[in-house]
Amino acid sequence: MRSVKAVLVAAAVWVGGAGTAVGEPGTGTGAPPGPEAYLSPGGVGPRRGWYVWRHWNPRTREVEISKDPPGEVWTARVLPWTTTYRYLTYGASPDELLPGERVNLFLAPDATNPRAYVCHFQDEVGQMKGHGHSWEIRTVDPSARRFTASLHLGTENRTELTELGFDVDRHCEFWKAGVRVAALPFAPGDRIYLTWIYRGERRVAKLAADDASLNTLRQREETAVRQRLAREGIGGRVEEVQGAALRLMLFSTYWAQARELKPGTIVQLALATADARPTGKHVPVEVVSVKPGGPHGSGPVDLRLRVPESAAESLRSWTPGTLIRVIDPAGEPESRGAPPR
Repeated sequence: MRSVKAVLVAAAVWVGGAGTAVGEPGTGTGAPPGPEAYLSPGGVGPRRGWYVWRHWNPRTREVEISKDPPGEVWTARVLPWTTTYRYLTYGASPDELLPGERVNLFLAPDATNPRAYVCHFQDEVGQMKGHGHSWEIRTVDPSARRFTASLHLGTENRTELTELGFDVDRHCEFWKAGVRVAALPFAPGDRIYLTWIYRGERRVAKLAADDASLNTLRQREETAVRQRLAREGIGGRVEEVQGAALRLMLFSTYWAQARELKPGTIVQLALATADARPTGKHVPVEVVSVKPGGPHGSGPVDLRLRVPESAAESLRSWTPGTLIRVIDPAGEPESRGAPPR
């Protein structure tokens, strides 16, 4: 277990750049954009596009990425307040992304690296659904476990001529009409959504679903996010401590879950490690008020808490900028919404 001092030092490294302006790619100051800059998910990060999520280190929060198709490799850092959107659900963990997965990233620079910080990620399912895109099946070869597909642009009601080949992973999930089925159920002309990875130069499908199955996938992801946050808590930082009154900023990563906290309920507070996990003693506190931020209520959440006298000593060292986790095991958050553009 890391000491409180070590946790606070690590937290200070992350929070030190809060509020620093970040310009166009390649012109950053070196500090990451702060959590208060996120007025909505995906609102931060000037360099945006499709990348390959190659290798993720959850301890250092560093990820190796390359463009799609794969090429030069860069190392970027995922911030504790990076916003996320996976299977139409906000609050997903970067731990869920697959090695080699194609993912839409919003990146910010430091002084030397134009792709230094991952500010937002969204998976292909959420990005394509939000933009009215899908894959149109062109050919299917069941014996070879292979199919080809072309990008369908629903907003323009046209399908591109270029066909891409996909191998089917032996553990691939197939979903049709909200039900998981044993074999690829799609035929030429069907429009589907994919989760797929690069395996070398090959595109390999890990999940294939029709539009009617997306609600089922969303519900499954919501359940996974809810269960994880019941264990690990919602991330945020201390803004102000005044006696028994504590004010926190909860990161917009978790805007959909944080707004479900109710005044009068008891939640647990814990310090956060640099890899965004709770550590040390959990302190019970009472929720006084919950105020969502941003023009649409999906920015950082202002959380006011009342600290019982018996716990006041435990929080004496918690200064503004300290990273924390708010754990509400009884929470039943919803996390629906349209993806950022």
